[in-house]
Amino acid sequence: LVAPVIHEGMISRKVKLPEGTWVDFWNHSVVQGGKTIHVNAEFDQIPVFIKENSAILLNLGESKTIGESIGNDLTKYTNAKLVVVAKDSFSETIEDHLGNLITIDADANNRKVSVSQKLPIEVELIWL
Repeated sequence: LVAPVIHEGMISRKVKLPEGTWVDFWNHSVVQGGKTIHVNAEFDQIPVFIKENSAILLNLGESKTIGESIGNDLTKYTNAKLVVVAKDSFSETIEDHLGNLITIDADANNRKVSVSQKLPIEVELIWL
């Protein structure tokens, strides 16, 4: 869930989170949904939340810093990174913009995740 700043000069905003458990993308704090929260919305860190039992795929630049330029070549990844937030066991398949299928299997009993893909990818796992 991305909550962009919609008015010039805003440094905070209200965000309505749907039911479920959410993780702040920037600091990994856990927030229970089903309510409206007030969050910082700085220029370089807009509010982004990842829902439990889901994953997001990022293409990072050479220094692996969020927001760094990756240029205009969208035919390959500079540094692929998968951020997985798991509360329970789940399986999900993501198809990226290049047609790659990435299957994620999270096993809550063993607190492990396996990722099958054909590209080099860094995995960051956040267990709830």
